[in-house]
Amino acid sequence: MVGVGGERVSMFNMSSAEGQRFAQIATEVTEKIRALGPNPVKGRKRGSETPCEPALSANNSK
Repeated sequence: MVGVGGERVSMFNMSSAEGQRFAQIATEVTEKIRALGPNPVKGRKRGSETPCEPALSANNSK
């Protein structure tokens, strides 16, 4: 999934009557994401394998 990693993606099914459960899950997910650190995809240029690596074009390839 776009290089985000499965540990950063979750799905929860609940009804609008489960406000307390929603708050608990939101807190848990927030703590988990903070513990994982910065998003590895943020700052990566489209088509690049590593963050901020310039793409090679026909004009500047070796």
